[in-house]
This record gives sequence, structure tokens and C-alpha cells, in this order.
Amino acid sequence: MILPATVVSSGEDTSVEKVLFSGDKPGYFEAVRSRFRDGWSSICLSSQSGCGLACTFCATGAVGLVRNLDAEEILAQALYAPWQRDRAFPVKSIAFMGMGEPLANPRIFTALDMLTDPQVGGWSPRRITVSTVGFAPRLAQLVAQHPHVTITLSVHSPFPDQRSVLIPLQKRFPLEASVDILDRHVAATRRRVFLAYLLIDGVNDSAEHAEHLARLVKHRSRPDLFKISVIAYNEAAGVTAPYRRPATRTVQEFVARLRSAGVAVSRRQQFGTGIDAACGQLHADYLNARDAPHTPPTPRTAATGGDTP
Repeated sequence: MILPATVVSSGEDTSVEKVLFSGDKPGYFEAVRSRFRDGWSSICLSSQSGCGLACTFCATGAVGLVRNLDAEEILAQALYAPWQRDRAFPVKSIAFMGMGEPLANPRIFTALDMLTDPQVGGWSPRRITVSTVGFAPRLAQLVAQHPHVTITLSVHSPFPDQRSVLIPLQKRFPLEASVDILDRHVAATRRRVFLAYLLIDGVNDSAEHAEHLARLVKHRSRPDLFKISVIAYNEAAGVTAPYRRPATRTVQEFVARLRSAGVAVSRRQQFGTGIDAACGQLHADYLNARDAPHTPPTPRTAATGGDTP
């Protein structure tokens, strides 16, 4: 069931549309479509309603976990009819970068089977990205069962103590364990993987951070198949930590340091911040209506733009 709560944002280069979904069970979840001027679109899917990992930079984590989504609910986001009927902007890629930690939901594997089944979703696994903060046991399962799916691992700090503050799951599954899984994966498949790095002003943007992040990549057996994706922090509802978005010059200098260290790096484009549709901002309005968490939120619009999955 799709709730009548669609939020649209349009900019010069792209437009971002956020749709609120509900299934037969309690809990709302959001999907985001980014349309690009050169005639294609990308969908960002949710795997959970809320999230239980409590990453300190993320609005979804501030919600807490409501429930895991069923595989059919995940598929419904990708097959949302208005998006699939838009021939001017056909969907060319799918990313699990919405609400929730995909690998914390075991149903993600059934959803991937359905999405890549020629008789159901029909997507090439190479056009699907799964983003994780490092749920190591299921990351190993993912690379074994779906070796051609693109993987993005959120790093956010190369220092274990600091990373455990940003991503508490670090205490259970250290970053090094996930990177080792990806190291073996790229050696076997020669598929590139991505390391997402959320840059927060004055927190993880120093030259020392860049040096150790570069070292993390260069110590791999195939460092050429690891690419760092730098994302500037977005203000997120419900986040109590005093995080700030870095200045453009800070982002540029951080990227330049990584590049001069000899690692592949890019800065991720950002769209949809005005409608809470960018990286780390999805919360299905739970944080705006804590006293009535199952009441559909009110749609709103904005004129600024989102996060490219």
C-alpha cells in the first residue's frame, strides 16, 4: 500500500522525489528517486522501517528499529508504478541506501533474488548497489551469493575508537573484518568496491584522517579496485551530536590529500537536502511526530536537491 505522502524536489540538474510507503504491518518507510538531466533515474530503497544501529550522524538511527521489511515490500519500492512508467527517465540503477542497514535484514537476500530474477524485477546485479556499515557475517554471505552486486562500505573514520562512536556496530564487527572480506572479494571477482566516507567538520577531516584512510586502501591486495566516495555531512533530524557540514574548501582539500596519496577518490554529488532525502536524512517523519509514530506525515516540497545513490 502506498500512502498519499509524496515529496518532490526539483533543481537545475536533477529532481528528487521521495515517496512514503506502508505495508500491512505497522511502520513507514521511504524510497527516493533521483532523475538526471541526461535522461535516466536512480532509486534509493529502504530495507527497514527505522534502524537499530544508532549511528550518531543518521536520522534513521535516531528513529530506532521499527521492523525489518519483507522482501515484497522492498520489491514494491523498486516497482513503484509511476517511476516504472516514466519512459523519459527510465530507472537504470538501484541502491540500498535508504532507511535501515540492509545486511541487518536477512530478507535482503530474497529481495535481491527477486530484483535480479528476469521474470520479476529483471535488473542486472551490476546495476544494484548494497550499502552497509559493516555487518560482516552477512557481508560475506552477500559476496558469496551475489558477487556481481556493487558494494559500498561506510568507513567514516579509519580509527577504531572514533569509528565506534560514529558507528556503534564497530564494537561487534570491526572495520578491518569487513575490509578483509572485500579484499578477498575484489581479488576473486575484479569488481570495484566503494568506501563511503562521511566528512564531518572538525571531527574526521584532518590530514591524519586522510593519511590513515589512504593507508587502509593501499594495504589491500588490489588497492586499484577500492574507491573512496567522500560525502559532506548533511544536517539530520534527531541527531544530538554537534556535527556540522564542512566547508567546501575542507572537502576539496581532503579529496586532494587522498588523491595525492595515490588512491582513487571522488566526491559524491548531493541532492534532496531540502526534503530530508539526502544521505543520512531519511526518517519517514517519525522524528516530527514521536507521539503518533504511525500517523501519515504531511507532504512538503522544496526547491533544492538530494543524494546520488
